[in-house]
Amino acid sequence: MGERWKGEDVLVVLRRTDGRLWAICNICPHAGYPLDEGDIEDLGESASGRDLGSPVVSCPAHSYLFDMERGTCINMADNCPPAPVYRAQLRGDRLFLSLQPDQDGATGTHKLCKSDENAIQLEMVDRALNRKYGRLISPNELLAVPPRRSKSKGGPD
Repeated sequence: MGERWKGEDVLVVLRRTDGRLWAICNICPHAGYPLDEGDIEDLGESASGRDLGSPVVSCPAHSYLFDMERGTCINMADNCPPAPVYRAQLRGDRLFLSLQPDQDGATGTHKLCKSDENAIQLEMVDRALNRKYGRLISPNELLAVPPRRSKSKGGPD
């Protein structure tokens, strides 16, 4: 994903490929757990066919997923208020954050259908497990794996 910093209850993520920054309150608005202890993934279009445009962070308590651009909870939006987001800038080697949450950040919502929510959740879990157990397999490679077939009598070994 890139670099991440934590300070004063704000989690900052840098996407190395284009230098974009996101800053979100590090405390889950639903359960109060630190978001930096959850997974952070830049899913792009791979999970649900939608481009979320920003990384997604999951709360380690209940796996609520937050869009780091808007702060909105994308899989339990009806049960969870948005997490405050902040404007972030790198100037040279210094990181600057807005003092107050960005009021524009939480105005947009990602209302996803249940199948999109599930696809994003499954991809987050898949990436976390692949990272933990050292199997880095892209979704395209997973699709290329042929199904296992039982050996038929007289067939090739």
